[in-house]
Amino acid sequence: MAPLTLQERDGVRSQPKRGHRRKRGRHARPRKPLAGLLPPGQAGWILAVIALVDATGTGVYLAGSVLFFVRSVGLDAVEVGVGMSAAGVVGLVTMVPLAAAADRFGARRTLIALQTWRGVWFAAFALVHTFPEFLAVSLMLGVANQAVPPINQAVVAAAIEGTARVRAMAQTRVMRNAGFSLGAVAATGVIALDSASWFRSIVVADGVSFFVTAILLARLRLLRPAAPAGRGPWWHGLRPREDPWYFALAGLNGILALHMTLLSVGLPLWIAQHTHALRWVVGVAVFTNTVLAVLFQMPASRGCEQAPAAARRARAAGLMLAVCCLVAAGTGGLPADLAVVGSLLAVTALTVGELWQSASAWGVSYALAPPERQATYLSVFNLGVAAQTIVGPTLVTVVVVNHGWAGWGGLAVTFALAGAGMPIAARRCLAGRGARRPGAVTQGLA
Repeated sequence: MAPLTLQERDGVRSQPKRGHRRKRGRHARPRKPLAGLLPPGQAGWILAVIALVDATGTGVYLAGSVLFFVRSVGLDAVEVGVGMSAAGVVGLVTMVPLAAAADRFGARRTLIALQTWRGVWFAAFALVHTFPEFLAVSLMLGVANQAVPPINQAVVAAAIEGTARVRAMAQTRVMRNAGFSLGAVAATGVIALDSASWFRSIVVADGVSFFVTAILLARLRLLRPAAPAGRGPWWHGLRPREDPWYFALAGLNGILALHMTLLSVGLPLWIAQHTHALRWVVGVAVFTNTVLAVLFQMPASRGCEQAPAAARRARAAGLMLAVCCLVAAGTGGLPADLAVVGSLLAVTALTVGELWQSASAWGVSYALAPPERQATYLSVFNLGVAAQTIVGPTLVTVVVVNHGWAGWGGLAVTFALAGAGMPIAARRCLAGRGARRPGAVTQGLA
């Protein structure tokens, strides 16, 4: 058998020459039904199962945890919000140092430790009876929660060949969306039982899911050892003066990531309080987002393997998110039927922007993160996303939703400008690195 080419190893099959047809005899190897849905090889299967298990546990928690804390533990909504916000702040502070530890000790090893840590503390929620206990457990979880996504991205980079990484991230994202849906369905059954003991099973199940992912990670084989990060304090690996445009990319990406808060907070509040659409439309809108994300995440990620193309995809994402804002604003004075149609059009535009933004983020962050500091730089790129989870809800509710057309219009302009800035910042980042390393090849941006 002839050795595989580099393109074939990366999951891209070469096309037959024009005029020749590939023979398909009766003994031709059948196409595997899940071949296009899972990353290549055994590592791809393990990564897909990890994503599914992790997201299923998280889906159970997100759908039922607030009811558990309020009805079983006895907390009020303000106390739950304070605990979650405090955990977000802690995670923002610890994300980059933990990613630097992953560069030094190995991304997989660090991720196993963090998933085990999360499993212990999520299960500990079942023993909580007071607000101080809830706050303490939330802070312990906050230490690890924000660091997991960039370190997981570094693990994918170590397990999957270069140009197939963005596709692998898209495939695991599909599995995560499926897992969120499964978890939400499971939580609905638990909620229907309306029992304190069953409510506790919600947080225990989430904890168990993290233990399972830690075991699966231990079985994951990496293609290459991590490049040595060197010694010294973790901040020595960051070069904001030398790489200011990479940090600018992180900020712009964080602005585009406001679509997360828009879907979970902004659109539901706007539909329920400022339109004539029936409230059930909120559930239909979220379901529509999930289905479209599962179906189209992979096609939306094609062509984002290189930084220039990925940055241009962010520009398109910004424009589509701006369209979402303008359509949502226009539903305010419409009759009920038209408001329903407008709301679904808005969430469709948001979903397209979300898919393009995520694909762009993977492509840009992978292409521009130095190999010896990959986890650290991936975590820096995720700082903007983490920050929007803290300030996003207040920004969307107070500034956008409460000010109607002015608020939505301002957010639309912000999305468009952030998307337009991504190709510029990526071009400057590539040019700056080429100047520091003579002979480096950089690709132009249209």
